[in-house]
Amino acid sequence: MSDVITKQYSFYYFTLETLIIGKNRSINKAIGGLLNSNDRQNTHYIHLEESLKKADIENISSAKIIITDLTHINNNSKLFVQQLRQLNPDAIILALHIYHEHEFIQPIIDAGASAYLLLNTSSQEIETALELARNGKTFITSAPKK
Repeated sequence: MSDVITKQYSFYYFTLETLIIGKNRSINKAIGGLLNSNDRQNTHYIHLEESLKKADIENISSAKIIITDLTHINNNSKLFVQQLRQLNPDAIILALHIYHEHEFIQPIIDAGASAYLLLNTSSQEIETALELARNGKTFITSAPKK
């Protein structure tokens, strides 16, 4: 019971707006730079090395928006998104990767991502994805132009 009270107490005094998770610090910062000023408020970064630390898990659990670069996850992107969703069922989760094939994207959406964007996305595409996700809709990036 005391854990629940502590969690509620900390939630009311610390609301993490946006959390960006990835292995490459410069990519994480570039993603953060694409956010509009409202979504950039109270943004934190998790630099993944091997496993999530307790503080990372607490940040994931309290974030309203989670943006993750899945290029570092190898073959476990779907599992990673499932874990994020289990830790925070209410968060908007934007998954970024380099693949644009449906057979790769759909399992990530099925795992709980609110949106799937290519890693070289634009600020406009992130804003569109966030707007749709806030309205309960899923966003999937369009295939790159040839």
